[in-house]
Amino acid sequence: MVKRIVIHHEEIQIVFKTDPGLKDAALEKAKHEGMTLKAVLCSAMRAYVNDEMVMKMTRREEEYEEEDGPPKTKAPPKKSKKEKEEILSPITQITKSKNKK
Repeated sequence: MVKRIVIHHEEIQIVFKTDPGLKDAALEKAKHEGMTLKAVLCSAMRAYVNDEMVMKMTRREEEYEEEDGPPKTKAPPKKSKKEKEEILSPITQITKSKNKK
């Protein structure tokens, strides 16, 4: 008789809201690469925890009219309708912003 060892990994369900277009684009890309969206998200979480993916928040640049005056934040540039609908990955966004400069 062969002994079988069963390893049970406890899993928890995570629920969050996201833009439907972003979800569809990620799902389509994952399918194209032979992966599930769950695998992509779990891989991203694992990479983040293992410091293989770095995320950071930065302050917006502030513009001062007078030295002692209150800061005035820059208004974000207006986007065309096409740019609003387009969903880009952060890497694509960085590449596009570098190319514009």
